[in-house]
Amino acid sequence: MIRDEVARSFPLNTVINGYWLPTIRAAIELSRSNPAAALQILRSAIPHELGYPNPQVGVGRFLYPPYLRGQAYLALHRRNEAAQESQKIIDHRSLLENCPLSALAHLGSARAYGLAFETNKQSQCLRRFLRAVEEC
Repeated sequence: MIRDEVARSFPLNTVINGYWLPTIRAAIELSRSNPAAALQILRSAIPHELGYPNPQVGVGRFLYPPYLRGQAYLALHRRNEAAQESQKIIDHRSLLENCPLSALAHLGSARAYGLAFETNKQSQCLRRFLRAVEEC
């Protein structure tokens, strides 16, 4: 697979091995409905997730590891952890600039509140999501 070839080609590249490859592997596990494996894989990205993972599209950073971790927690119905990961993105939205993950973090929070049947908070998050989409 391409990801394995990239890992062999760049064994000392921290950005590739500490950020992008775990992110890719976790996304694959989520697509296979294996959120627990995604969470395990994403542990190695924690020290790097707020860094500057080149290559970049335009300006800003991506926060894919917390986003994918939040999706995994939602799939496992672990609403508190999912909300924490969404909040991590919201708290660092200035890093994202115009990245869609900034808007999607509000949707993740809304889903977490939905799991807890907290409809007022869910509605607030959905409104924030729609505003963020309009700003993108």
